Amino acid sequence: MMNLTDEIRFEEVRTGVGTDDELVYLYGFSPEPRTEELKQAAAENGWGLMMRNPTKDEYVPTLIKRKGPVKMAKPIFDLMGTFPGYREFDISLVFLTAFTIFVAMIVGDAGYGLIFLGLAFWGLAKAPESAKLPLKLVVLLSSAIVIWGAITGTWFGSETIASWKPFNSLIIPQIASFAQEGIDSVLAVQLICFIIGVTQLSLARIEMFFRTLPSLKAFEHLGWLSLLWGLFFLAMNIVLGITSWKGIEFTPLIVPLAIAGFVLIVLFSNQQGHFFLDMLKGLNPINLLLNFLDGVSSFSNIISYIRLFAVGLSSVAVAASFNAMALSIGFDGPQAIGAVLMLIIGHGLNIILALMSIIVHGIRLNMLEYSTQLGLEWSGYPYEPFAKRAA
Repeated sequence: MMNLTDEIRFEEVRTGVGTDDELVYLYGFSPEPRTEELKQAAAENGWGLMMRNPTKDEYVPTLIKRKGPVKMAKPIFDLMGTFPGYREFDISLVFLTAFTIFVAMIVGDAGYGLIFLGLAFWGLAKAPESAKLPLKLVVLLSSAIVIWGAITGTWFGSETIASWKPFNSLIIPQIASFAQEGIDSVLAVQLICFIIGVTQLSLARIEMFFRTLPSLKAFEHLGWLSLLWGLFFLAMNIVLGITSWKGIEFTPLIVPLAIAGFVLIVLFSNQQGHFFLDMLKGLNPINLLLNFLDGVSSFSNIISYIRLFAVGLSSVAVAASFNAMALSIGFDGPQAIGAVLMLIIGHGLNIILALMSIIVHGIRLNMLEYSTQLGLEWSGYPYEPFAKRAA
């Protein structure tokens, strides 16, 4: 198939060659670091060569070079079929870091993580080098699942297994899946979800601030950052009932942060070089309404991260329910076969639901909530130079 694909690409390029009397020419894109190589090849072969920077109207391919562990983000983007545009930027590092945390919290079961980890290592031992990158990603994600499951005391949804040594010594009571006396672990995990959300969204606004400097429009992103933290404290107050931490009151910070942020957004969101004129554009009622609606959207973005807690909790509940049904059948005598089948089917279904949740929730938080703050449209296509790929 690779040989046939190369033949098709060759014919496509040959068909697209321009001719003008005795002149034959090709048109394409070259990465800037390789332009000297192209110039040298033209000199050696007697080609005429004209190079220029792409215009704003041209649909330019994107060349992304991921190094080290960040390469493991590639299978995720390949699965989604998404690629940043030429004038957008690569978010692989933040995406992979956040996605690893999301997967750990969504699946949340160290027992499941060990199953994934074992399958991944078996695959690495059997697979060719070209197929190992997705398996390395599975190793990373599975390890994170095992760590989160261990510190929350979740092993196949069984409170009994969690109480065994040495598993019980790994549990952090404040975030334990099974209630610890006098500790509200539900509140703590919800708080962690909100902190993860505001941190990731803040990173997006800080990134945009530095990327838009020295334009005055950069201060719009400082406004969104201020509003974001005001809304974060509001979410803590309304949803979690938390108003202070170590004597620091959050409630008095909500209004000043929100107002200061909204003012900066109004003043600088339309800046294009004429400060006072562009400021008046921001005071336009339609623009004011749009910015207000975007502010409401920012609040819902923060709230969205609580899905990490909700999906993780449902996974534990489903596993525990099937365990209870298997125990009700009993493991003595012939009925033990039914109990074992109940466990296999139940946990198998739960694993499938968890994997679906990774796509629905884990990727969504990166592709929608986070990417929207960066203005990413994923409108690009990869740079794939014309070459013979078959061995």
